[in-house]
Amino acid sequence: MSNPRTIARTVGILFIVGTLAGIFSAVALAPTGSPEYLATLAGMPDQIEAGALLVLVMGASLAPIPALLYSILKRHNPTGALGYAIFRTIEVVTFIGFSLFPMLLLWLSKWYVVAVEPDLTCIPALGALVQAANDLLDPIMTLFSSVAALILYAILHKSRLIPRWLSVWGLAGGALHLLAGILHLFGIHPAALDIVLTLPIALQEMVCAVWLIVSGFDLAAAGAAAPSKVARS
Repeated sequence: MSNPRTIARTVGILFIVGTLAGIFSAVALAPTGSPEYLATLAGMPDQIEAGALLVLVMGASLAPIPALLYSILKRHNPTGALGYAIFRTIEVVTFIGFSLFPMLLLWLSKWYVVAVEPDLTCIPALGALVQAANDLLDPIMTLFSSVAALILYAILHKSRLIPRWLSVWGLAGGALHLLAGILHLFGIHPAALDIVLTLPIALQEMVCAVWLIVSGFDLAAAGAAAPSKVARS
């Protein structure tokens, strides 16, 4: 796929699919964060399995984006384009873990409800271990995602492939999301603060996705911004 217009539309669609899958997966997997999850998850296997599948859909939707954008971004910043691809790829890999954790909790919950003396078994400890692993992976994913966004929108801002107000919004949203990941590493992640720090980049990516689908990349502005680099590519 080498047509910039087709690439822009495809990336926009993938961003929307990935974002919607992420929202619906968060709703479906909300019970896994409940204090009584071991007693409740066994009664909702279809919901948990659907949530885990949506996490994989999100990862699968985001996975092709670095490869699609690389041919566009490398004309303006080859090193940045490679960095974006690396950070986004690592982020996508973490979605495998996020899809496995709820399935492990579902499996543990089924054993928990049939245990003769569930409070005396190791099941609650194993469940706590799975949740701890999930809590550790989440800020790591956030950090890689944020750095990838900052690299992407820095290149787009300098190249003018999209309107500068949109790339500035992306840079600001990426910085706030990075802050959320750093705070989470230190155990600071109240729900209200997470929403405040995450919502700007989530909204920006949806707006950017629609822009790419409707208008595509502004190759004329990009060529005027860096004619020699574009010409050499």
